[in-house]
Amino acid sequence: MSTMFSQLPDGDNRIQAIEISTTKDPICLINVYLPSRGTDKGHDAYRAALDILKELLLKYQRTHSIIIAGDFNASFHRQYKDTQDELFKNFCKENQIELPSNYPIDHTYHQGDSKSQIDYILTKSRENDDESTEYMQVKIRKGHNTSDHYLNFLLDTELKNNY
Repeated sequence: MSTMFSQLPDGDNRIQAIEISTTKDPICLINVYLPSRGTDKGHDAYRAALDILKELLLKYQRTHSIIIAGDFNASFHRQYKDTQDELFKNFCKENQIELPSNYPIDHTYHQGDSKSQIDYILTKSRENDDESTEYMQVKIRKGHNTSDHYLNFLLDTELKNNY
């Protein structure tokens, strides 16, 4: 199975990508740990990280199905207004990046009294693909985690006609 996976040369210390070879279309799996929110300088770093992510999307969207997973340090569902959340939401909208339709809304970050959902698994179908080849199902997972971040779900991806 290890022959199916290869690291792609793009990204930086916050954004890493691998290619998963399948019999039909390859998958570009991008793992992110985007900068924390806070100061204007932090927002500049966040914008720079989104620029790198955009470069990856532009490079691979025509040839790969794309899955982006990790700590976005921004939320689709935060109850108060946050600049970084808006940058994240606008980026996803502009680049047609989506949450799977059955994605749970649950806190993935807990520290003291603070909790929010900032860890996601997002998808982007291949550009100019009339029929999406990707079916994603997110399942609830129970388990022990010692981090203050945790995904409460697993990702099952079945690619049509790839197996």
